[in-house]
Amino acid sequence: MVLTAALAGCAGGGSGSDPAAGSSSQSTVADPSSPPTESVPPTPAAEMPFGEGPVADGPEARNLPLIESVALPSGWVSGDIDGDIAVSGVYEQDVFTEIVIRTSINEEARSTRQAARRFIDVHGPNFTDVEYLDPVVVDGRELFHVRASVLSSGVQALGFSQDGYLVFFSFYFNSELLPEGFEEETVAQVMRSVSFAAQG
Repeated sequence: MVLTAALAGCAGGGSGSDPAAGSSSQSTVADPSSPPTESVPPTPAAEMPFGEGPVADGPEARNLPLIESVALPSGWVSGDIDGDIAVSGVYEQDVFTEIVIRTSINEEARSTRQAARRFIDVHGPNFTDVEYLDPVVVDGRELFHVRASVLSSGVQALGFSQDGYLVFFSFYFNSELLPEGFEEETVAQVMRSVSFAAQG
C-alpha cells in the first residue's frame, strides 16, 4: 500500500557521421521572428502530491468496491470499518473531525472534473467556499481534489468515477481544536495507505 506513480520517459539516439544530423538534435539558433519556447521539465512531485512519510496504520477497510485497502491513522476510532458502501472514523470522539470513505452507485462521470462537480452536487450541497484544486495521482489513478467549508469544519475531498461508482475520501476538520499541520498530515497518511483494486 504505497503511494505510487510512474513517470517514464526515454530518449533514443544513434551515432552517425552526418554533422548536420547531429546539430539538428540540438536547439542552437532561434528564429527572432518566432516567440521563444520554453521546455517544461517533468514534475514527478505532481505525481506524488503526498510525498513520503508515515502511512496510516490504524483501522483498515478492505470491503469497499474499487478499493483494495485503505487505513485510518492511529488514534482514529471507526465503528464501521467493515462496511461495504462506506466507512468512517472520528478523531478522539470529536464528531466534527471525521474521515468518510464512500462509494456511490450510478454516479458515472466522464472526467475527473465532472466527478468533482458530481461529488459537490450530491454530497456537498451545503458546502461553501468550494475550491477545485489540481487533480492528483494516487496509486496510479487520477483523483479530483477539492477544498470547502461546512459549518465549523474545513473539508478536503478526493475521488474518482469508474464503472458507475463515485469513490471519494472526505476529510472534515474542526480546525479550531486541532494542532497546526494536523489536517495535511492526516490526509497524507490516509492517501499514502490507499491501494486501489486492479483495473480491468
